[in-house]
Amino acid sequence: MLAVAILLCGMILLFPKTLNRFRELEYRKYDYHNMAMESHFNAPVTAGQWNGATVRIAIWHSAWLVIKQHMIAGTGVGDKMDKLKQAYESKGFRFGIEKNRNTHNTYLDVWMSMGLIGLVLFLSAYFIIPLQRCIRHKDLLGAVWILCLLISLMFENYSDRTLGNTILAFFISFIAASRSPTYAKRPGYHPGTSV
Repeated sequence: MLAVAILLCGMILLFPKTLNRFRELEYRKYDYHNMAMESHFNAPVTAGQWNGATVRIAIWHSAWLVIKQHMIAGTGVGDKMDKLKQAYESKGFRFGIEKNRNTHNTYLDVWMSMGLIGLVLFLSAYFIIPLQRCIRHKDLLGAVWILCLLISLMFENYSDRTLGNTILAFFISFIAASRSPTYAKRPGYHPGTSV
């Protein structure tokens, strides 16, 4: 616990501007009609501007409107942004329309575009089955990677960007390709050789 506290203090000293991202959490109230500038990590955070927290909350509420209308089968991948912008329009969320904001949550994006069926398949393929494999093979590192990925997808939409798809593919492939500890018990196995 002391090591974590020291690490956090060190990070704050080395990257003081990062604190602004956490100060945004103090300001969670928003007005859909607000057209003020969005806060930036390099500038003071005020209550009258959009910030990372308020933008996400407003987007998530709008995305939920779309999900409620297309709960089971979704809107289809090609129609998701049109439907989301219609929800923005119904709320008067001009900032979201003009900035072309996606869902900033991979799970909401998958649910909105592919429905509950797609979400269940996504969660199974990316998390449930890989975590079961990690648990079965006692692969703690793989499990930690999967849990970190699971958390990070709550606040950003990786599947909506080319780089995000590359990152997802890399980490899932990395976890799937990792050797289980049982290989070390096989006769003739030597570290560094292919199995």
